[in-house]
Amino acid sequence: MFELEGIGKLIGDLGRIKETLQRLQIDAREGPVSLTFNGLQEVTRVQIGPEAEKEFHRLEAWLGACFNKGVVASRRAAKEEIERLTGWSIPSIPGLI
Repeated sequence: MFELEGIGKLIGDLGRIKETLQRLQIDAREGPVSLTFNGLQEVTRVQIGPEAEKEFHRLEAWLGACFNKGVVASRRAAKEEIERLTGWSIPSIPGLI
């Protein structure tokens, strides 16, 4: 039988985890491109340095590489934060977390 108290605690924990992940800041850089992510893999800031103007043809590659680095770093940080908050041991699942 379900324990309602346990379900309520789990829901509260999930809300706390989401709030914590939203506050995380993970920076990724590739060439003159810098992206900041939160723990939910959302881009919260984009910066492009002036040197990008000289090599504008490379901007797409820089953006793509920077984005991919940031997503990987954000997933890693989110996994570590969830484990810290909950005590759960989350296995590394490529492409998930």
